[in-house]
Amino acid sequence: MRYSKETKSQAVELYLSGLSCQQVADKLNIKNHVSVHQWIKKSKYNTRKPLIHTKETKNKVIRLYTSGLEMKQVANELNISDGFVKKVLIESHVEIRLAQYSQTLKNKAIELYKTNPNKSEIARQLGVNSDTIRYWLQQHNIPIREFIGGRPRIYSVNDNFLDNIDTEEKAYFLGFFSGDGYVNLADKSFAFILSAKDIRHLYNLRSILSSNNPIHTHIDKGFLMCSISIHSALLVQRLVELGFDNDKSFTAKPIESLDDTLASHYWRGNMDADGSIYFLNKHQCYGFSLCGTYDICNGFSNYLGYNGKYVNKQGQKNLWSFVRAGNIRAYDNLHRLYHNANISLQRKFNLYKDLEECLPPKFPGF
Repeated sequence: MRYSKETKSQAVELYLSGLSCQQVADKLNIKNHVSVHQWIKKSKYNTRKPLIHTKETKNKVIRLYTSGLEMKQVANELNISDGFVKKVLIESHVEIRLAQYSQTLKNKAIELYKTNPNKSEIARQLGVNSDTIRYWLQQHNIPIREFIGGRPRIYSVNDNFLDNIDTEEKAYFLGFFSGDGYVNLADKSFAFILSAKDIRHLYNLRSILSSNNPIHTHIDKGFLMCSISIHSALLVQRLVELGFDNDKSFTAKPIESLDDTLASHYWRGNMDADGSIYFLNKHQCYGFSLCGTYDICNGFSNYLGYNGKYVNKQGQKNLWSFVRAGNIRAYDNLHRLYHNANISLQRKFNLYKDLEECLPPKFPGF
């Protein structure tokens, strides 16, 4: 839906007067508060000074709430934000009531959701918070459809994939994400960007996530790349809980809660993303390396039994590397990662097999 310039200007004015984006949307009958937020960002008033409310306003808040009104009703009555109402009540030591809703209202919300998956619209219609609608839906085991930019999410993904890290695929995913994944907290999405020669691996990652998001190719600095971007508030929240953020390239750490039986899969994911397996012509032998933060490289060294050795700084902000060489030594370490693996980057696995063919038949592992 398109809105007139007058509506947009009025929305910005109401926001500057102290209303939240959601309240502005409710007042002007705007379908989604995200639109209001975007108009404000584009205006020259993209921030506002904190409002100073009078003691009289605060007293009205307390009086209306203690008379029986809910916080949202008080906010609407006084043209102030829900957050300010709650702040006044807490600072004034007023006991906050648990909102009481009838089963009839809950059932109506569920019925509305079946035909209109916009929780915010339903919340406005019923005079409750959208988080309350989500809670009722979860209570009745109703799958929640997310909205991206005001539209229902088009593509599917297993939002609960990382709830429990208990399989090879999940451990590998986290390791690979540590190296080649990106998280965008602003729009609750995460992405992978790989060389186009590894596009098959991107399809494998998409498959274990039970996703049907499209995979795109593009040119970046003269190189053909492939990428996938997935929106999921629940998965992004879980990634943040596991230590990933917008600046993970310089802050990533090993997953501490990982079961020891899954460690090889996690480190294989790291190796496939940020590692190298190569043949040294000068020494006529194979070597391998892993780049990452100090914590990642040190963790890898410890996992392989080197107790933090062979970790060297690369001169950039928290960028380090772990390096080892020699056919037998390299094979012994890589065998721990790639032997009987169900998921790996094919070209790295092929190099591991090439190394294996260079070893004498009686070498342990054959």
